[in-house]
Amino acid sequence: MSVGSQAGGNGLASKVPVKLDQRIWVDTPEQIRFQYQTVGGLTRGMALALDLIFMALLLAGLTAIAGLLSFLVLWLFAFGSAGSAVVDALFGLGSGFYLIALFLLWWFYGVIQEYAFRGRTWGKMLMQIQVLGLDGRTPTLAQCVWRNFLRLADGLPFFPIIFLIPADDFSLVENSQRSRTIIEAAAERSTFFPTFGVAILAMMLTTRNQRLGDLFAGTMVVETESYGTPMVPVYQDPELLALADRLPRGFHASRELVDTLSLFVSRRGRFTLERRREIARHLAAVLAVEFGFTEPIDPDLLLGAVYLRAVCDPNKVTALYEASRSKRSALSGISL
Repeated sequence: MSVGSQAGGNGLASKVPVKLDQRIWVDTPEQIRFQYQTVGGLTRGMALALDLIFMALLLAGLTAIAGLLSFLVLWLFAFGSAGSAVVDALFGLGSGFYLIALFLLWWFYGVIQEYAFRGRTWGKMLMQIQVLGLDGRTPTLAQCVWRNFLRLADGLPFFPIIFLIPADDFSLVENSQRSRTIIEAAAERSTFFPTFGVAILAMMLTTRNQRLGDLFAGTMVVETESYGTPMVPVYQDPELLALADRLPRGFHASRELVDTLSLFVSRRGRFTLERRREIARHLAAVLAVEFGFTEPIDPDLLLGAVYLRAVCDPNKVTALYEASRSKRSALSGISL
């Protein structure tokens, strides 16, 4: 849409596109097109704040466990009368454990959760958002690493908290070395917090609201929909169930195929039958060749059957098919 119709015939304005919302279209490698709603900085910031709270709780829990284990060691082996060397060693071990836990949580909390939970952390789950690749698929491990490891760069510039201290209190941090600058005193005390100016600027300049880590990783953050958690629709179509029962027993769908089929199945109710067949045609043709089907098969039914087999046990699919046949036979008997 352009603003030319509302700009009094201004030729320049008529050529300037206006983005009315944050919806984008993504074409998957299987030539299926889906629409996504990208997420702005406020929602993502709230998700990050929730994740920081979860990280703090995990760190506190791990620290408490380490402290309890240290106490048990002292009680079991020294009965409260351990020498100072033993106590110092345990305190050093506890401090080292704390630093290691802090390092692992800061750098790998997001990596592990986004890869394991299909692009979501606990904070993102609560805010109902998730990370996807630009092709609409869940992020790979490499993409999760890139976008999380570059979060430090997204936090730039860092603001020294010491600037918020009243001038009368500067003596509290500079009473030992008057020659130190405020920046040096702040660096010594690690009193900096990120402003995320780089991330905000990047999201303002990109159509998909991508921060620096997203640009390097090739990812985006979108609103989570029903496909975020694979669902098993209750198919009542005997033809679909019969087709699912015909698929090879040793069939195992890849992660990427399940993601694509989840998207299709969760949204198939929005389209007419002809539109569903048109969307499913390209991928269905590839799957039909892989399964050795020679007769014409409805593309919509084939994708539904493959998805059902991908997320269900083959025996359950067979049971559903037999139940549908029995039900149809009973109905036919009643009609006669």
